Amino acid sequence: MNKEDSAMSGNKDIGNTKDRSNAGSESSALLRFVKKYPVFTTISISVIIMVGGYFYMNFHADRQYKRVEKEAYTRVEQNNHDMLRLFTRPMVWSIRSEMLRGNKEQVDMLISDIVREDNFRNIFVVNAEGEILSSTNKRQEGQQATEFIEPEMLAMDATTIVTGDDNVLTLYSPILGFDRRIGTLVIEYIPEAFELSSR
Repeated sequence: MNKEDSAMSGNKDIGNTKDRSNAGSESSALLRFVKKYPVFTTISISVIIMVGGYFYMNFHADRQYKRVEKEAYTRVEQNNHDMLRLFTRPMVWSIRSEMLRGNKEQVDMLISDIVREDNFRNIFVVNAEGEILSSTNKRQEGQQATEFIEPEMLAMDATTIVTGDDNVLTLYSPILGFDRRIGTLVIEYIPEAFELSSR
């Protein structure tokens, strides 16, 4: 090993020694501070742990609250759909009977009575030709249903519920005769606003 290599090696050793010395002095300074102020150190650490624990618990509780809120909203929404379907079944049977008899007045009375109940906005019955036969909004009667609803909704084989942007539930239910479809019942329903109690 020549002199230059020895000098470089010596410089590296000096640098490493200084680093170790600085680390040791920082460590001993911290220990001296802890020994000098044990009460302050204990309180500081306790405060840090408590604050950290508080934020963790708050974050955890907030996540749980949001999960419960989402599950509750989904259940309420499903209950609204189930209620509408159950309610609609006997109504469709009654309307079917009156339509087969050609008794429009009874259909008018039936839907008018229902729409007076809370949360019902509009109800109308579409005939096989796609014309609105009876409606709680009399201005709709005699008009083509496709001016108010999507054409494919008049071809649904089963009761279908669609949620609108304003949270209005629109139910479409086929009215079946003996051997053919004779119409469609359309119900617009506004469910109660869902709010989970404050924590």
